[in-house]
Amino acid sequence: MVHDYSEGAGNLDPQYLGCELLSRTAFNGRFGTASAYLPIFGQVKDGEGYLAESLTPWNMGYEAVHEAGSNETTVQFRIEPSLGQMEYRRIVRYLFFTDCDYNSLLKGYRELAKEEGKLKTLKEKEVSTPSVKKLIGASFVIRESRPVCSRIRNFFR
Repeated sequence: MVHDYSEGAGNLDPQYLGCELLSRTAFNGRFGTASAYLPIFGQVKDGEGYLAESLTPWNMGYEAVHEAGSNETTVQFRIEPSLGQMEYRRIVRYLFFTDCDYNSLLKGYRELAKEEGKLKTLKEKEVSTPSVKKLIGASFVIRESRPVCSRIRNFFR
């Protein structure tokens, strides 16, 4: 999740999200789920920004708070116990940027992923999975979302 404050409250305003509170995100903002595929988030305000990445994303997530009518949003890591205990060290990396926008943060993350051998381009994926070529220029559309599941829905049958 990256937010550019240059337009004010922008897309983090709950009225645009269709929800009352940001803290009620699907899967509670847990990394590795539909609410946070990657363990990163960032913010930009007045050309200054940061990108935060959890290097140990297990049992972690994020919380975002945006008061209605405010121009400020707070985002922070949430650390959860593992089997009821804090058994291992959590590591977080911050990258700080000046004269930036949200694209600068994403480019910074891409460079890190490249340096660490995590980046795999579509051309590289196409070698093992030729159908990936169909993704070039395609839109990503979420067909169905289940932020709240209940046992009475067909989801569990």
